[in-house]
Amino acid sequence: MERNTDSGKEGKYRNFIDCDAHPLAPYGLEVDEHLPGGWIKFNPARIGLWFTQNQLGHGLYKELENNRILNANVLDWLIANPHHILKEWKGAAFCGTIYRDILGMRHVRYLRRRFFFFGAWCSGSRLLCCFWNKTHPVAILTSRTTPYLYLVR
Repeated sequence: MERNTDSGKEGKYRNFIDCDAHPLAPYGLEVDEHLPGGWIKFNPARIGLWFTQNQLGHGLYKELENNRILNANVLDWLIANPHHILKEWKGAAFCGTIYRDILGMRHVRYLRRRFFFFGAWCSGSRLLCCFWNKTHPVAILTSRTTPYLYLVR
């Protein structure tokens, strides 16, 4: 099977994402941590967005330990299949994969739109230690269909 895209695939494996595969690393970043997630069948109703008022990168994992945090393989699959992206997901961070730059700073990739190229979907990266706000909720996989955004105070 092809890695992380459903382009040209037919049948029962269409819309499956390999979350165990080694994720892509943008220029200047290398994979530091990667939470494997097995194979998941893409279902937009099962993607939730998590935000908390005190959302700081490193403390976030403790809050989300009982949830399935989506990794960068899901982000790369979405970028390869933009017709599946909901506009509410703009800014969603895929914290299941953490990258490190040449200075040792840790980054997380998130979903964004380009200003050029007709607003195509792409990924950006943000320092994990920086303050995250409502524009960058964490993408999680829920066990049932849910609203798009969880707000925790």
